[in-house]
Parts: sequence; C-alpha cells; structure tokens
Amino acid sequence: MIGWAVLKFTPERGRWVKDEAWHPMPESHEETDGSDVLSVPHTDDGEIGGDIMRFAADVQVIESAELRSKVQKAFLSAVSRYL
Repeated sequence: MIGWAVLKFTPERGRWVKDEAWHPMPESHEETDGSDVLSVPHTDDGEIGGDIMRFAADVQVIESAELRSKVQKAFLSAVSRYL
C-alpha cells in the first residue's frame, strides 16, 4: 500500500533537501518562514523512517500520524541510549 509522508524541513535544511532524490516526482513548497514542506509517496515506513531520522532536529513529520508516531518512538529510543 502506498502512503504519503508530509515532511517539514527547517529553512537551513530545506535548501539542501530540494536536491535530494526522495522520489521522481515529489511535491514541495516553501513556507513563508523559509521552511520547505515535502510530500513523498512511500511503501515502507521503516525505510522512509530511516531517511527521516538522518535529518534529526531539522525535520518534522506532519503526515501520516502513524509514520509520525513511529519516527517519534525511534527518536525517543535513540535519546534514551544517551541519558
């Protein structure tokens, strides 16, 4: 099943993300604050979750709620290893 990930990148990271090969036809737009919102289709939450996590604090998962929850849990698990 194909899902859509909607990701919001900080203005600093957004400039670079536009050049990333997320998908042949991603949908993106720039917000008034300079952040970049990228919508990409995906079939594997684990694969796209790993891609998202490499951007750490420079990205926020807006949609889907299920993907957002999975990424949040992965980040919390990673942080717990450093406490």
